Amino acid sequence: MTAAVIRPADEARLPIDGATIRRTCDTALNLTTTTPETLETLVGALVGHVELLMRAVRAVAPRMQEPGNKRLAEHVLTRAREDIDCWPGPGASEQGTHLFNLATVCRALVTLHEHPGPLDQDAGR
Repeated sequence: MTAAVIRPADEARLPIDGATIRRTCDTALNLTTTTPETLETLVGALVGHVELLMRAVRAVAPRMQEPGNKRLAEHVLTRAREDIDCWPGPGASEQGTHLFNLATVCRALVTLHEHPGPLDQDAGR
């Protein structure tokens, strides 16, 4: 059996499970104590969610009719890329802050994905 090949154009149409993503965000945002393994698992899950959501929001942002929503999407996409690119290193407090930032930007992306506002039908296609 061969694996299905997912092309970039198909990625924006992949199903996104917002409820699961929000549960992961809630877990990260409400974490009081953690182990390195738990931190690694949560960061890995959040990075995967953020990367998937970035593709989806990037695909719909050019079609957003409301300038405020479009600017917000651009800001959140920029912040998401920065948060993914800057793993803080071994300090526990820095890792906790990074986890919080990833969860926050992930929650913003899932909200933009689910509620982009009115969309142009032809723009960005």
